[in-house]
Formats: sequence, structure tokens, C-alpha cells
Amino acid sequence: MFILLQKSRKGFKGGKISMRRENQNELLICEKRNGLRGSESALTCAWPKVRVFPWPGLGRMRGRSRGTRSGPVAPLLSRGCQQTTNVPNSVSDRGKFEKSLDPGSPNMTHCLLHQKLQMLNCCIQRKKSREWQQREEAEASESEEEEEEFFECAETSSWEGGRRRGPEGRLMQLGEMRLLRHESEPLYIPVTQDPAPLTEDLLEAQAEVLVRLGAHAEGAALRARMQSASLTSDMEAFKAANPKSCLEDFVRWYSPRDFVEEHKVDEETGSTVTTHGLSARMLLPGNMWLESWESARPVPARRQKRLFDDTREAEKVLHFLASAKISDVVTYLMPMLLHCALLQLAEEEECPQSLPLKLEEASLKAAKVMRNPQPKYEAVLRCLHQAEVLVAQMHSVRSKFVREGEEEEEEVRRFALDLLDCYEVEVPGAGKGTVGARIRHLFSEAHKANQMVPDDNQGSGVTEEFPPPSGKEFIFRASCSRPPVAHPTPQRMYCVVTGDEFRVAGAFTEDTTFL
Repeated sequence: MFILLQKSRKGFKGGKISMRRENQNELLICEKRNGLRGSESALTCAWPKVRVFPWPGLGRMRGRSRGTRSGPVAPLLSRGCQQTTNVPNSVSDRGKFEKSLDPGSPNMTHCLLHQKLQMLNCCIQRKKSREWQQREEAEASESEEEEEEFFECAETSSWEGGRRRGPEGRLMQLGEMRLLRHESEPLYIPVTQDPAPLTEDLLEAQAEVLVRLGAHAEGAALRARMQSASLTSDMEAFKAANPKSCLEDFVRWYSPRDFVEEHKVDEETGSTVTTHGLSARMLLPGNMWLESWESARPVPARRQKRLFDDTREAEKVLHFLASAKISDVVTYLMPMLLHCALLQLAEEEECPQSLPLKLEEASLKAAKVMRNPQPKYEAVLRCLHQAEVLVAQMHSVRSKFVREGEEEEEEVRRFALDLLDCYEVEVPGAGKGTVGARIRHLFSEAHKANQMVPDDNQGSGVTEEFPPPSGKEFIFRASCSRPPVAHPTPQRMYCVVTGDEFRVAGAFTEDTTFL
């Protein structure tokens, strides 16, 4: 990867960014241009003072290492590695991003940086959806006011009847179900607020607050109220959509398992009687559902207090990016770095048999380490280092055995791979084979380099093909009968001769049947 930091904001290779303001209070919005994908455009807006030089291997990578909590490798890595000291200056004047990441809530299986960008994207989508809905309602109300007709009210009309509101916030009818206490009224599914999305750090902070409340009665009650905000909102929306409903109707839609329906046969008439009610846990005194239903008002979701304040959460994400130090950026990018390294090593078309095992070990360690609050990557980096050494050795051996301009033969390729996996490798054809000829050539080139002999040496002197040996080894193997009438048994003798040493070792066997 090539990195180039710039002092001023300029274009970058691969796309263009345009900015606009919709109104004075609207924060800046980034648009995707010329094929920017995924988090690439979002990061371009967050950290614009960089230029991108794509890594040749990243574009071909597919999939993710199993269990590693990473994210889109190329955009996050290229943007994050380049942006260090420019983070506070570039994020402070950026407000919001256009659609750039996968829609939906933050994915907890990805790293924290990717979750934050997803949260920012989610805030944008929520805000745009809310503003579009408000514009639609405003246009609808204006058209209704233009077509209004006024009539004189009867003197006997009651003021109480005028206060009653009709059903609001209906999404669709729930099958053929009817209200239990008003069988002529169908049961409607209400339009509800979406649950508040959470990133990993927000979820941990929320859990810590709930734990601090303690196990006493007051803490338990407060904890229940904090966790029932979404339930109360859904109850209010249900009451607005079904004004004549009861708690049993809500439970039928919201939690069908807590709605008990029994069929009994009347002994007198012989007909089947259907009875219904709530489950035992719903009827316990002090049940949160009962209390929430009694306190809930019929308010449609669009007029309720927002469960998710997208503006505040977006500002938190921007503050998170703006206040990030260089060390923090490195920590956030570490999962992508490991992910990228694993994928780059896994792209090797031909590799020794030990490389996939080493990558599997590194992937498992990375998945285990990334689940810790304070991950330590030393063990993972050691595995990656060992895998990189294997790849470097493979390229080195193949470059030595394949001459320039020649095609690699299958025999040579297999020998080079076996040389990295095995302690000893048999040379096919010995010195007369293809591999043996390459080995002789290596020794000859090394000897010429040591003696400073040019390739086109035309001198009268005779140059030895091999350098003088540092030692000589002799191995004698035989199979003979000892004693002569016995079965043949293996015999071996080993001899080594060096400049200052001479050693002989023998291993002899005999048939003990005749002893």
C-alpha cells in the first residue's frame, strides 16, 4: 500500500466527492460519485486530505477470515492508515454522510470503527425518513385545508365526542383476527418506532448502568422502567391503532406465547366453548406489562417521543472520530490489518502444505483475541510472521531453481514445495536429472561468485565447477546373511572426512535364530 498525505483537500484516484447544503441548519452531506462503494465514500468524507493508491492484492480478496471481527478491508484500511493527524481537522467540519454502508443497525460481528460508521449511516437514514414523512404529512394537510367545507354544528353536540380521535397509525390488518371485546372490530398492526441501534461500546455502557442499579427493589423497578421504553411506545401505538382494544389483544400480537386459549366442551349442551386469557407470568402482581398498559396513552408512533435521537447519536459518532488520537486510529484499524494480512497470504496460488495450517492457527487466534476488551496481538503476529517466512522462502527457492526465460517444470515445482515441508528431500535422477542439473548450476554460480570468475572466462586455466568441499560423507548400505545360512539382514556404515576430523560409525545386524 502506498500512502501520501496532503496538506490541502484534493481529489483522489477512483472517484469524486461533491458537497451541498440543503438549508442553513442542515449539516454537510456527501454524495457517492463514480463508483465509490461501501465505506469508501463515507471515509472519504470523514478523512478527505489523502490520496488513495490501491493495494494490488486487495481487489481480488474474497470473503473474510472466519470469526475475525473486521470490516470492509480495502476502504477502511486505505483510509485509516493514511489519516492520522488530519482526523480532528477533517471531521470537525463534516456533519453527515450519504448512504455508503450496508443499511440497517450496526453489525456486532464487525470492528468498532465499522460499527460507528454504520451507526452514522443509520442516523442519516432515520433523519431523512423522518423529514420525508413530515413533508408528506404537511403536503397532505395543506391539500385537506384547501378542500375543507364548513358546516354549522348542532347545538346538542357534545364536547366530549369532539375530543375523541379516530384510529391512527395503522399499518395493516392482522389476518382475520378481531378484538376480543368488540368482535366487529378487526385487529390492526400499528406503525411502531424502530428499536434504537447500538454499537458495541454503547451496549457495554448500557449494561454497566443496569448492573450499577443493584439488586434491591428500587433498583429493579428502575431497571424495568429503563428497559420498558420500547414496550410502552408499542403499547401507545397499538392503542392508537385499536382504540377499543384490551391488554389481551396487545399480547396476542406482541407475545402470542403469553396468550392462552383453551377449548372446553360444555357438559350440558355438548358444544365447544373457547376461553382465553393471559399466561401465569402476566397475571403476577406488579407485572410490568399490566402497569405499562394502564399508563400508556393512545399516541401514534409519529407523535411519540423518539426512542432514538439520531441527531445526538450522530454527533457522538463525529466526536468519536474527531477526538481519536493516532494510537486510537491504529487500534481501531488493527482488526482490518490482521484481516488483510490473512487474506493476502491466503491468496498464494501455490504454497507449502504447512502454510494453510499456519493461517488457520493465526485466524483462530485472531478471532479469540478480538473478543477481548483489550486485545493483545503478539501471538497472532508471531503466526503471521511465520507464515510470511514460509511464503518468502517459497518464492526464494522457486526463483533459484527456475532460470530466467524458462518455464517451470512440474518436477522442479514439486521439489521446491517439498523442500519447504520435509527435512530431507530426494533429488529425482540424482545429478543427471533436471533438479540435479539446477543444483549443480547453483553451486557453480556460487563458486564463480566467490572466485570472482566472469561468465565468459576465456583464460587457459581450468576452473573447477564446484567449490572445494568442506567435508565428505560416505554411506555404505548392504544386505547380507549373518551367519551365512540365515536370512539376509541390513548392514550400514557411515564415514565422514573433514579437514581436521575422521569418523566412522557402523550398524550391523544378524539373524539371532541360529545363535
